[in-house]
Amino acid sequence: MSSAAKGRAIRLAGYIAIPVTSGLVSLALFPTVSSLFGSLGWSSVAVGLSSGMAISVVLELGWGVTGPMRVARASARARRRIFAISIVSKAVVGLPLVLIAGILAFSVAKGYPLASAVMAAASTLGGLSSVWYFAGAGKPWIAVLTDPAGKFLYSVVAVAVGYGTHSLLAIALVMLAGSLFSPLLAIVGSGVRKRDFAKLSAGRILFVVRAQLVALGGRAATAGYISLPTVLVGVASPGSLAIFASAERLQRMTLQVLNAVPTSMQPWVGSVPLPERVRRMKIAIWASLSYGLVAGVSFALLAPIAADILFSGETPLPMHLTWLCAAVIAVTCTSRATGGIALVALGEVRSLTRSALLGAVVGLPAILILAHYLGASGAVVGEVVAEVVVLAVQLRRLIGRRRQRRTL
Repeated sequence: MSSAAKGRAIRLAGYIAIPVTSGLVSLALFPTVSSLFGSLGWSSVAVGLSSGMAISVVLELGWGVTGPMRVARASARARRRIFAISIVSKAVVGLPLVLIAGILAFSVAKGYPLASAVMAAASTLGGLSSVWYFAGAGKPWIAVLTDPAGKFLYSVVAVAVGYGTHSLLAIALVMLAGSLFSPLLAIVGSGVRKRDFAKLSAGRILFVVRAQLVALGGRAATAGYISLPTVLVGVASPGSLAIFASAERLQRMTLQVLNAVPTSMQPWVGSVPLPERVRRMKIAIWASLSYGLVAGVSFALLAPIAADILFSGETPLPMHLTWLCAAVIAVTCTSRATGGIALVALGEVRSLTRSALLGAVVGLPAILILAHYLGASGAVVGEVVAEVVVLAVQLRRLIGRRRQRRTL
């Protein structure tokens, strides 16, 4: 194997290690919560995580969409300045978003509302993650060390505190304190310097925030039908919340691991001239469709076993529910390539945003209404509807580009 091939293999392993290490947080935390506090405690944590994840997308300010390809094409100095402005722009909007997430979780959670609110605040601060930066810079192993590895360490501390105190609030407080640890590690790992923050006036920061609004709109809409379903089920069908939250969490963990592929492909596609970029886009789309189908079928067969282990047998998953989740996984994997890779590479961020907005407009009411009448299964059907709408809009735009400009 050539040195170049070895380098690519090492980077790909790093991209895979990012979500796998993040998944270790769940493996450490969720069995503890389920065994100590039962389905009611797990439901409260799930509501907090769902609320925080939805709001964290706003805190991220769209950097995860536009950032990796910008960083991939930038010089070392320009990369540090991009990172510096992302830090400052996120800090400006951070505090009110944390409060909003906490209030939302407190109002929905039934068993442990205060712990749910604190967990929501910790989850919101996940929007400070700089994985997108290190992915664009081709340094995934630094991303592993600065983000998910740090989260795993403080989740282990939270588990120890939970067993020692038998307090769900204590676990949530440890997670909140630890959520600031990873961003500090990322600042050190990025090599950003004091002078990289020079000339970041209030006007400059406001300009950057405005420039990110297009990408943020798409990410925020996506968060609506990806992160909020647990909250919506808590409102529409509280009796179905525990089982839905378990299926949803396993589904999102799976998609988090699978995100390693599009994450690694973003700089690979975005760093080359347009003709070659188009060829690589096609490869990315077909690869995403293929592994999405395989992953979906695997999930449907293995998720019931995983749920028994991860949630201490509190929420057994029926097979029909896991097959519905499998459909969500297959469609989502494909749309990550058609949208987050292909449309972004073509400069069609507005089209990506439009697809997400339509997915939210259709998906959120579908999830709420179907959950009310059909419980957990209805909510997942609503998610399938949302993801299919998103994919259809993206494909329509890509086909339009091919016909009109012969770009594809």
